[in-house]
Amino acid sequence: MNKATLFVLLVVAAAASGYGKGGKPRLCGRFCPLREELPVCGSDGKTYSSRCHLDNESCRDESITFKHHGECEVKLCARLCQIIPGSPVCGSDGKTYPSSCHLENERCSGREITLKHRGHCRPTPSCPGACPAVYDPVCGTDGKTYPTVCDLLGAVRCEGREVSVKHEGECRCGNTACPLYVDPVCGNDGRTYSNSCFFAQAACRNPGLAVAYDGPCERKTSPIKKGY
Repeated sequence: MNKATLFVLLVVAAAASGYGKGGKPRLCGRFCPLREELPVCGSDGKTYSSRCHLDNESCRDESITFKHHGECEVKLCARLCQIIPGSPVCGSDGKTYPSSCHLENERCSGREITLKHRGHCRPTPSCPGACPAVYDPVCGTDGKTYPTVCDLLGAVRCEGREVSVKHEGECRCGNTACPLYVDPVCGNDGRTYSNSCFFAQAACRNPGLAVAYDGPCERKTSPIKKGY
């Protein structure tokens, strides 16, 4: 076998890097002319210098097809989004985004995410203690305030209660089901409350009650006077 024949075989072997139907190798990597040609856009979002170069890539990866003539549109991701209170949205990935703008930024980066619904994503709790130790209250149709939507759903699933969300925020002086985590606050009545939920429960019944400072009470404060 002479050198010329060997060279041709090596070129053919190197070019046969694509596979067609049935796993049969195809000859890819054909020579593309150097003359200036119009660019084309592939289905992978990449701009190729010519249709020939796109066909070579498509030969190696059949998922890549011709999209249109001209360069691919450049997506402007990571645009500046404002964080506006009360505007979170839930994505199809189960993640809560501060706004629809933040979700669009994430989707623009290449992830296949759609808007599931407005508001925080609703976690699916398991029994017991699957809910985060945060206080983002909702009022249930049973007249009770739950620390989070998760806690309310836990009452439905784990305790068999027939209850749904009546409105966001605490029930007006209802029977609040406060979480047991400890994050104390000191009231201006000189009492230490285990967390902001227990404080809110007491403040609901006594409008004059206010937070003196975060943490347990370390010194006596003047008792507040109740209005009659």
